[in-house]
Amino acid sequence: MNTTYRVAKLQPGDKEQFIEAFLSAFRNDPLIVHAFGHERSGDPATDRRIRAFLGFLFDKGMLLDEPLWGIYDGTTLLGGYIAEGTADQPSSGGWAKQLRLSWRMLALARHIPMQALRFLSDYSRMTRAVVPVLQHRYLTMIAVRREAQGCGLGKKLLLHVLRTAEEVGMGVALDTENPDNVPLYEHFGFKLIKEIRVDGVTVYCMFCDTSAVS
Repeated sequence: MNTTYRVAKLQPGDKEQFIEAFLSAFRNDPLIVHAFGHERSGDPATDRRIRAFLGFLFDKGMLLDEPLWGIYDGTTLLGGYIAEGTADQPSSGGWAKQLRLSWRMLALARHIPMQALRFLSDYSRMTRAVVPVLQHRYLTMIAVRREAQGCGLGKKLLLHVLRTAEEVGMGVALDTENPDNVPLYEHFGFKLIKEIRVDGVTVYCMFCDTSAVS
């Protein structure tokens, strides 16, 4: 029997499912391992740090009205994506939102070592610096629960990212630390614009001009 999956905006009540889904998908990701350590190390603090980071990304997206979308089987969240930037409202938001975000960042700093925060800050600064000077959305993370992978859900989410960006005249930027992902993204119209190193981690920076692939 075919399952009909539903793509919809994430809601505040989806936070725990979001964390579980992204934790499942990113436990062995080179960026996450470098920042927080390997889950298999047996250190329970590693899991807590990753959860704190994912929770911060979710709260930040909700606070700044960033594109947060999920793919559901009924009420079960199987995956999703989080992006930055909108055509009519930049992710920065107003001063009140920025104040609340600053408090949220201070809360995050209590759970994550300074070395990890410094690495993530350098990663963000260096990857954003190579993006073409075009109006775009930055695809922060896209993930599908490990047990739901191989069903085309990641493709469905990526096409949703590209379509919604194209509808508002924006390109899409993303980064990956897995070289095997580069040809996959190229199939969807992304181009490798630069390969950089952030604290020893190789990062492949890619961009899709949606107007050129429509």
